Order: sequence, then C-alpha cells, then structure tokens
Amino acid sequence: MQAPERMPWSGTVAVQFFGEEVTLSYDEKMGLTSGGQATKEFIGAYWEAMSRTDYQALTTQLRDHKKRLNLNDWGYCLFLYEAGKSISKGDRNCGVLFAWYMLSKSGYEVKVGYSGSQIALMITADTPLYGVLFLEMAGTKYYAVRLEADREALTSLSTYDGVYAGSDKKVSFRLPSPPRLGQTEVGRTYRFGYDGQEYQVPVKLKQESVDFLRRYPQASLQVYFAAPPSPETGRSLVEGLRPLVTGKPETEAVNILLRFVQTALNYQIDEEQFGREKSLFLEETLFYPYSDCEDRSILFSYLVRNLLQLEVIGLSYPGHVATAVRFSSEVEERDFVRYNQKRYAVCDPTYVNASWGMAIPQFKSIVPKIIATVE
Repeated sequence: MQAPERMPWSGTVAVQFFGEEVTLSYDEKMGLTSGGQATKEFIGAYWEAMSRTDYQALTTQLRDHKKRLNLNDWGYCLFLYEAGKSISKGDRNCGVLFAWYMLSKSGYEVKVGYSGSQIALMITADTPLYGVLFLEMAGTKYYAVRLEADREALTSLSTYDGVYAGSDKKVSFRLPSPPRLGQTEVGRTYRFGYDGQEYQVPVKLKQESVDFLRRYPQASLQVYFAAPPSPETGRSLVEGLRPLVTGKPETEAVNILLRFVQTALNYQIDEEQFGREKSLFLEETLFYPYSDCEDRSILFSYLVRNLLQLEVIGLSYPGHVATAVRFSSEVEERDFVRYNQKRYAVCDPTYVNASWGMAIPQFKSIVPKIIATVE
C-alpha cells in the first residue's frame, strides 16, 4: 500500500472559511495527500503519520480561531475540514481525515468510513439527524455527514475500526449564537397588508451566514426554533416590524405578525424547492424565494419572543407544524393547547389570513407534539 505522500510546503497556509481568511502555521509533515485512496490501510497510515507531527501547536491555533469565529461544534467540524483540505492542497479525503484526527484528539467520539474513492466523517450527534446515512454500533449512531454540499451522499460504506481512547463527546448542532463570518450584505424587502394598510419591511441578510447554514444536515426542529439569526438580520427585522406592533394590544400585535409571515412570504414545499426535506433557519427563510410550514413557524416564534416578549411553543402535527402563544392576560375561548399547566392559543403562520386562536380545521381534534422554542 502506498504511504501518504508528503507535500514540500513552507508550513503556512491561508484557509478560506465563509468570507474569513485564516492563516495557520503547521508542521510540514502534515502536508499529506491521498492520491485518491480510500482504504483502511491508507486511513491507518494517515493516523500514524499525523501522530508523528507536532499537532498540539496547530490544535491551539485551531481552537483560538474557533473561539474568534464563534463556531459551534458543527462549525468547528467544517472549519477543521477546510483547514485539512488546504494543508493537503485541496485533497478532500485528507480534509476529512484531518477533521477526524483533530476531533478525536479533542475528545469527540468520531469515526471514518470509506466507500469507493470517498472517505466520510462519521460523527455522534446531540440531536437526531435526518436524511443522513448512519451506522449503529453498541447502541450509538454514527452519522456519515457531508462536509461539502456537492459531495455525493453515501448509500453504503465500510468503517475504520480504530478508536481513540477517552473520546466520548458528541458533536453539538445547537446554535446558541451565530458565527462571526464574512460581511457580504444581501437585501430583501417584504410587503404585506393588514387592516387596509400596506407595509414594507426591509431586511438585511449576510450571504456568508446563509452559505454556512446551507451546510447543515437536517436536525431536530428544536435546533432551528432556538437558533438566532445574525445580529444584522435580527436587528433589521425587529426594527422594521416594531413600529407596527408598538402600543397595540397583544392579540392585535400577534395578528399583525401572523399576517406578515402568512402573506409576505411565498409558500412552496421543500421537495419542490430543494428536492428533499430541508428545515430552514430564520435567515434562510428570509433569503430563499419560498418557505413552508415549519420555516414560517420558526420565523413567527422569533418575532413573538423578540417583539412582544411572549412565550411561544411549536406544535408538530402529522405532516404540519404551527405555533401557540401564551398571552399575558386571559383571552376569549378559541383553539388552544396546554403545556406545563399553561394555556397557549394556537397561531398558525401557514393558515393564510387566520387570526390567533384559529387552527386549521383538519388539525383541531389532534393533540400535537410540543416543540420548545428556547434552550
């Protein structure tokens, strides 16, 4: 078996990461290439070669940049992949192996798999992932995640048996605060009508944030409900809608926000827009031309929490997602659900022109699964 080939590099590389350029100094012996190999022998040889490098010094740099860019675990996986790929002069398989090696050394429970000429990172996750090939071993699911959107999704693979002792952390997909990435601004203007008045709401988006979120695998809905947008997007969205709800009774303010989400955005199911199921983060909902029920519910819940400071929960019905709001005072009897001994009025951001307390008729008699919208 051919050993990993070393690249005669100077030991400094610039990594491009969603509009940010990161310069890394590294041990020249890390400059390995796969030559298209994707075998257990090559994987073992890569690990042995990396173990003979001064990887600790690079690990410190990588962690510093993780903190500076405010990356969550999944963001760090992507960053490690791009760093490894850059060190190996664009070699994707070595990018995957670099991420695997560094994550293992950082205490994460990860593996690698291989199929054909492709090596895949296999992670354990703190949330179920959907539409991702996984293998279950000793009761633990290892997901073969795609680190680049244009890489072919694997339908089968073999796993490398090597395990790094003491590595038991799961990769977190929670996004408690947005990463600090590039600043390419994209503008959108949303138009809607309410009570005979027409309104325009301009919103600022960040292209790099959307590009980062596009690389997310499909996770549980709570991840999307709890994730905030970039500061620029959140600020412009709230500032654009605040004058419309200020001074209004809570019920009317909720209706205004419902009408905005129901009518300012165009509806289309994920299969038609993306060819697959894809829940959208708030920033993606505002960026793409279409959205569906869970996307609108995620957006609406953010608006209710940040403009009205009211409690809101997600409602998961068979094939449909809506929300429910807890008003601060008693309101008239309409469609509602109970959660934690509290009463929440159903608010459906997809039920066009429906007001608070109005559920879609076919779901009135169904008890939904509750989705918490904050961590």
